[in-house]
Amino acid sequence: MFDHHGRNYIVPGCIRQVEPRYQHASDLEQILRSMGAPATCHFIGGMHDGEDLELLAALREVVGYGIGTVLSCIPGKLAYFEAELRDRFLLVRT
Repeated sequence: MFDHHGRNYIVPGCIRQVEPRYQHASDLEQILRSMGAPATCHFIGGMHDGEDLELLAALREVVGYGIGTVLSCIPGKLAYFEAELRDRFLLVRT
């Protein structure tokens, strides 16, 4: 769904970089939860497109695999994005 030009789909002001040392599923879950993410997220793209999954399980399915995916935590406000070329960042709208 989201090809290697992932940033072309995203409003630049919403992109929040994640330091490489925190680009692991468990770290990302903690960051997202600290920002208000609930226990589940909505999978957009990839093998679970359209499904709601437990946040940590979804992150483990996505992080590091380079499958263009968005994990929507708070619709329109908070998400995790991973592009095909493993570009990883949070999407935050305030």
